[in-house]
Amino acid sequence: VIIDRALRKLNSDISCAVRTRMLVA
Repeated sequence: VIIDRALRKLNSDISCAVRTRMLVA
């Protein structure tokens, strides 16, 4: 369960970073 939460948070962080990069680029 803890690992699943970490993976979800990691995925959300990556998607947020990709969105900001697309907006900046």
